[in-house]
Amino acid sequence: MISDQRRILLSLKPNTPLVFCWILQTQKKCYRDRSKYLKTVKLSSEVSDK
Repeated sequence: MISDQRRILLSLKPNTPLVFCWILQTQKKCYRDRSKYLKTVKLSSEVSDK
């Protein structure tokens, strides 16, 4: 997967800063969503345990 991203970045060389920015932004958003999701899953599992 990393090699795919690298290939994409190389093919978009003129726009590399934009692409990096986009990847970083989506990753940040993904991490935030993931932590939110994990929290809700944890809460629901605690509720179902009782």
